[in-house]
Amino acid sequence: MSDNAQVVSEAYECFGRGDIPSLLELMSDEVEWTTPGILPQSGTFRGREGVGEFFAGVAEKWGELEVKPDDLVANGTHVVALGQARGTLASGDAAEYGFSHVFTLDGGKIVRFREYVMADDKIG
Repeated sequence: MSDNAQVVSEAYECFGRGDIPSLLELMSDEVEWTTPGILPQSGTFRGREGVGEFFAGVAEKWGELEVKPDDLVANGTHVVALGQARGTLASGDAAEYGFSHVFTLDGGKIVRFREYVMADDKIG
């Protein structure tokens, strides 16, 4: 596994155990994090503080959420994760969707994240 893929893998592990402070340490100070409007936690967030706000929004909008990458593909500064997310929204409704996550890394830190979602999946 490439160094960049290892960083991304560690990011998913941090999220999975609810360790958001360690996850934020994997990001550059200028990170840009973008999630599409189809998701309840959508928006573009800048900097570690902004991404921290994103994860606070995830905790608000989801009762539980499991994000599981099935495959990581690394090429230079980019790592693409393909996988599934499923859980329960704060309303109690079950939700699941397929995703593509595109990470850009520089110097071993995540500098950009873009999320793409399967439009026909059940999100809310």
